[in-house]
Amino acid sequence: RVHGEHFFAMSHIERPTPIVQDGAPAGGYRPVRFVRQMPAKGISSVAMFAGAFGLTAVGFMMAGRGNRIRKELEEEKIAARLAIAPLLQAEEDRRYVRAKAAADADEAKVMASVRGWAVGANVYKTVEWMAPAGAMPFSSMK
Repeated sequence: RVHGEHFFAMSHIERPTPIVQDGAPAGGYRPVRFVRQMPAKGISSVAMFAGAFGLTAVGFMMAGRGNRIRKELEEEKIAARLAIAPLLQAEEDRRYVRAKAAADADEAKVMASVRGWAVGANVYKTVEWMAPAGAMPFSSMK
């Protein structure tokens, strides 16, 4: 019994055409020629490892070169700052002397009525001169 006959028999539908199953032609099919043709597997693992090693080496070389350049620039900046340090110190000394003279003049005015007051005298018990504490002493004075 063919598979389709049972379906048509149960559904009470007349079959329009008989079911025909295909088969091989007389004498059979021609032989199929086949060869194992694997697709190209791409780059080898040795080549991938060599490429990764090469890229890493180039990256480290570039990083080293950049570090060396950055260090040279930093040394140049430090050398420039050291070169202008005496000039900056001289400017600060001149500013300090002007500010100290202005502060002494103000002190002389304020303490004029106090007997025995020495203007600009050290009120502390230190013998040697010490730089004033703070970034800009007498900065409010002009």
